[in-house]
Amino acid sequence: MDIKQLKYFLDIVEAKSFTRAAARIRIAQPALSRQIRQLEDELGIPLLIRHGKGVQLTDAGALLKKRAEILVRQIEHIKEEVSAQSKEPKGEVTLGLPPSLGSMLSAPLIEKVTRKFPEIFLRVTVGTSETLLESVATGKLDIGVLLSTELMGPLVCEPLLTETLYLVGLASKWAKISAPIQADIIASVPLIVTGLPHGIRILIQDYLAVHHLEAQVKLEVNSLPLMLELTRRGIGFTILPRCALYDVPRSDRLRAEPIDGLEISWMTTTFKERYQPLAAKKVKAMLLDEAKKIPRDKFLIH
Repeated sequence: MDIKQLKYFLDIVEAKSFTRAAARIRIAQPALSRQIRQLEDELGIPLLIRHGKGVQLTDAGALLKKRAEILVRQIEHIKEEVSAQSKEPKGEVTLGLPPSLGSMLSAPLIEKVTRKFPEIFLRVTVGTSETLLESVATGKLDIGVLLSTELMGPLVCEPLLTETLYLVGLASKWAKISAPIQADIIASVPLIVTGLPHGIRILIQDYLAVHHLEAQVKLEVNSLPLMLELTRRGIGFTILPRCALYDVPRSDRLRAEPIDGLEISWMTTTFKERYQPLAAKKVKAMLLDEAKKIPRDKFLIH
């Protein structure tokens, strides 16, 4: 079994057909079939089921696909890093970021990476910590930024940023509420929050449970822009980190006050078994550096 055979196997799986794969990689179909037959003979088990419409993976084939994808990616990264020692960092870096860090950290980071390292191609995925966790833990992402509450499994983690959580509401709704916000205030107002098992929702529940209180959840919304718009319309209050409020203008009719003792922490995460090429290391270093530069006094809509 060699890397060429594994690449051929993955090409066929992606194309779902020997004929389409042969045309795509410009190899004669009999030669491609011979390579896969040799691979199956060596492993002693069928990997693909041939049928009239193409091919289907066997259980053994599905397992090989999972392992081969990681191995092929690692070999490509080794080539990139070795060749990059005398050059600028280059190659693809897959990066997973949460939506709330967009204006405060993600956009400045991406801008600086593209300007400083033009040979690095960024493939950015924006998603919740729950969805990014799986992609990091299976080696599909080089780097992921996750909530510390989500960390588990074979991950290498470094602290990135700790943010205070704020109670946010329409200014006219705050008549008798004073800052900093205590747990009893949170429990007394209708909340627009993310659904379980989102990390912030879990933090809110745990925070109130310590004080023997429960949240009055009016709506569950997993969209940051919609959350803010519903809050502007006076439907309820929401709880967000400072980063999610970074670009909200002062004239936005909203008021945000810090919640006493409630914080959220972000971590940079990588998969222990995933090879980190030079380009990924550069992006991670820049990510950590950009987080340190965030002005602590820039805020907001009081």
